[in-house]
Amino acid sequence: MDSSIPTAYVPQLMMEMLCVGKECQSAIMVRQTATYGAVILRLRRDDKWIEEMMFWLDRFKIQYVDKGKEPPKNFFCDDDDENICNRYNSFVKLTKELSDKAELVDYVKQNCVQRAVGKQGMISQLFLD
Repeated sequence: MDSSIPTAYVPQLMMEMLCVGKECQSAIMVRQTATYGAVILRLRRDDKWIEEMMFWLDRFKIQYVDKGKEPPKNFFCDDDDENICNRYNSFVKLTKELSDKAELVDYVKQNCVQRAVGKQGMISQLFLD
């Protein structure tokens, strides 16, 4: 099982750390599969990343939400400002780097993952079909 945090979850974890406050310096994520066990990962807080995230959220809100305007497909690189597009691409690259830097806390083998017990004390099926 991959010991990185999927890139799409970095904003969620960083926003949770922001909401908890400055004392929150990391977040734990448990990724579990139906057949391979679970991996416990830690993502460290990055205040510069959070500041940049707030810049992009604010920009999106002002340009599209406040105006009730639907954003184009590649909204931060569709305008003619090359500096903005480069800044956004750097932010996306940093997000990927943070996801790859997640620390492996522990790996839980499949047979150690507690599952719901069904009738007659048997472990319930993973899938219902």
